[in-house]
Amino acid sequence: MIQPTECDDLLRLTPRQETAVELLLSGKSDAATADALGIHRTTIARWRAVHPAFQAELARRRAELYGAAAERLRALVPKALDVLENGLDGDDRLPTAHAVLKMAGFDKLAAPPIETEDADTIIVGLIRRRMDEKQTERAQRMSLDEKLRAMHAPASKEEQFALAHESLAEVKAELRERLSEV
Repeated sequence: MIQPTECDDLLRLTPRQETAVELLLSGKSDAATADALGIHRTTIARWRAVHPAFQAELARRRAELYGAAAERLRALVPKALDVLENGLDGDDRLPTAHAVLKMAGFDKLAAPPIETEDADTIIVGLIRRRMDEKQTERAQRMSLDEKLRAMHAPASKEEQFALAHESLAEVKAELRERLSEV
């Protein structure tokens, strides 16, 4: 069980802070949010600037909101393409054709970059990403006190090698599995 620390108030939101996040995400300004909660607007600004849990929750919820908006936008792409296609069949086709080519990026006339990585470089990149994922997962399971201790006592070379070796084995197994599915 994780023991309470003196930072618990920075790791959790109060009900008032949760409401502030909701109001801000709905488009309310700091001043309007503060008025609705009966607090001063500088309190909202201070939460935004220095309160870790508030910053994290606002960022997480904003990412969810933007993600949902992006999905809605992607869902409109087929309809927009139909409109463009119909515009190409109309009497005034040149502006529509120009718009389509511009949207497709043909106005830049630059060839796409050619990647020249060798297999070792690709595998090392996959291993680094896997190691990062494992370290992130490990950090998410750690208490604040454990994270502070880890900052002052970084992993030894042996631990880093073991993590790299484990990641290599996982990457190789995953690649072999993916290749056998083809």
